[in-house]
Amino acid sequence: MARLPPATLLFLPAAAWGGAAIPLWAGGLCPEAPGWHAYGMLQGYALAVVAGFLATRAGRGETLGALAGWLAARIGLCLGGASPPAWALAADAAFALWVVARGAWPLAAGAKRARNRLLGLGAVAVCLSGPALAAALAFGGAGAGTAAVRAVLAAYAFLLAGMGGRALAPALAGERIGGMSGPALRNVVQPRLEAGVLAALAAATALLPWPATRPAGGAALVAAGLLTAARLARWRPWRARRAPVAALAAAYAWLAVALAAWGAAELAGLVPWAAAHLLTVGALGGLTVVMMARTVSLRLGAGPEGFGDMAVALAAVSVAALLRAAGLEMAAAAFWSGGQLLLLRRLAHAVRGAALR
Repeated sequence: MARLPPATLLFLPAAAWGGAAIPLWAGGLCPEAPGWHAYGMLQGYALAVVAGFLATRAGRGETLGALAGWLAARIGLCLGGASPPAWALAADAAFALWVVARGAWPLAAGAKRARNRLLGLGAVAVCLSGPALAAALAFGGAGAGTAAVRAVLAAYAFLLAGMGGRALAPALAGERIGGMSGPALRNVVQPRLEAGVLAALAAATALLPWPATRPAGGAALVAAGLLTAARLARWRPWRARRAPVAALAAAYAWLAVALAAWGAAELAGLVPWAAAHLLTVGALGGLTVVMMARTVSLRLGAGPEGFGDMAVALAAVSVAALLRAAGLEMAAAAFWSGGQLLLLRRLAHAVRGAALR
C-alpha cells in the first residue's frame, strides 16, 4: 500500500476551500471587503497548499489538529460578519506558526547554500504574512490594508518563483530536453537567473507598501517578470513530452506575465488589482493546481498517465484569470471553481486507500 506524509491530506481541504470560497464571497456569505477577500484566499487556500508541501515532518495527530484549527478559522471567516472574529484570526495565526515550525523553518535552517536558505526564509515570511495582513486590516485602516496586501502578494510571488522553478527545472532536466545532462544541468537550474528573480521580488516586497517607493517596486516586479520569462525560455519547455511537465511549464509562464503586468500597472500609477489577479488566479492558481496533482502522483509512485483532467483544470484557471482581469467576476468565479473541483476529484481518487506515515 502506498504511504503518504499526513500533510499531503491538506491538499484536499485546500482544493475544497478554493472551489467554494469564491461562490461564498459572491453570495455575500463571507466578508466582502477586498482586503478580507485577499486574506481568506491567501491564508485559507494558498497557505494550506504551502503546508501540504512543507510540513512533511508532522505526524498524523498534529496534522489533524492543525487541520481542525484551519477549518474553524474558515468557518469563523464566513460567519463573523463584516470582519472575522478574533478567535478565527487566532486559529489562523496558530496554523501559520505550525507551518513555520514543521516546515518553513526547518527548510531554512537545514539549507547548506545561501540561495536555499533564502528560499526557506521566504517561506517563513509567507507563513507569517497572514497574521500581519490580518492585523493591518483589523487595526490599520484601508491604507495600511492595501499596503499589506501588496507586500503579501509579492512575498507569495517570491515563493512561487522559487518553489515553482525548483519543481520545473529538474522535471525538464529529467526529460533531457535538448540532450542536456551532466555539466549542462547547471544551465537548466540557472542559479544566477533564479537569484536575480528572487532578489527582485524581495525588493518589491519591501518597496511596494510605501507610496514613495511604489514605482521602484513596480520596476522590480517588471524586472522579475522579464527574468522569469528569460529563465523559462532557456528551459525550452515547448519540447516537454510529458503532460504534467508541460502543464507545469504553462502554469509557470503565468508568473512571468503576471509580474510584468502588475509591475507595469504600479509604474503607471494605475490601480493594480486587475493585473494582480493575473498573479493570484493565473500564476498562484495554475501552479498550485498542477503542483498538487503532480506531487501526489509522485509521492504515490504513479506515472504521468491520465493527466488530461489537470490540463482542463489549468485551462479553466487560466480563463478565470483573464475573465477576472477583465472585470467579469461571476464568470471568472465559475471557471476558477470548476478547475478546483476537478483537482479535488483527482486528489480524492488518488489518496483513497493510501496509508499515512
